[in-house]
Amino acid sequence: MVPDVLVDTPTLVPAIDVRPDDRDVVCGGTLERWAEEGAEARVLICTNGDKGITVSTGDPKLFAERGAREAREAAWIIGLPGQNLDGHLDREMLDDTDVQGELVTAVRRVCPEVVRCPDSTVVFFSENHSNHRDHRVVGSAALDAVSCPAALSHHFPEAGPAPQVETVSLLGTVKPTLWVDATWILESKLAAVACHASLFPDAGQWALRALSLRAEEDGCHVVAPSAEGFRRLRLGG
Repeated sequence: MVPDVLVDTPTLVPAIDVRPDDRDVVCGGTLERWAEEGAEARVLICTNGDKGITVSTGDPKLFAERGAREAREAAWIIGLPGQNLDGHLDREMLDDTDVQGELVTAVRRVCPEVVRCPDSTVVFFSENHSNHRDHRVVGSAALDAVSCPAALSHHFPEAGPAPQVETVSLLGTVKPTLWVDATWILESKLAAVACHASLFPDAGQWALRALSLRAEEDGCHVVAPSAEGFRRLRLGG
């Protein structure tokens, strides 16, 4: 099978993420590359990450505020104008009509060709790492919102005109089918991840090492020093 390498840059890209660090961890290199090439990324962070901290004491509200600041600092590093914070509490996301309505509104606001969201089919990555519940919920709600309601105007008519999203790029997948060469922007991606100090112990060194190794592994698919892999779903046929 010949590796499928994405070389075209979309104009607008909604990225639906779960926690403040997800954008940088799973697709920070791709979003930075696209931003440098003229794309506009609209990032929606669904939860505030108030419970994903590494210390057992303190006010979760203060941690959420710190996480939002860290996300803004990271966005500046990879060249994004910012992000919208939906404000749901960590581990309290529900795949219901309200959440789907929020995601439909976010998609219709920009009428994109490509949407990025978590791969909800991933339950565990290995025998040592299960997928976070909110990732599965957000991925499922986003896919439901994009594949049907976002494209049919009778669903959530108050959200505006209904576009036809052609492609969904699934993040955090174990079955990538599409890769983006991230060689020349890996260093700034890692710098963006390092901004999320409240989420990673040891100044995030273990996370940076793991991401570097993953980027090298993905790079093997496209004969590049580093890359980011995604699972592509074509909705336009």
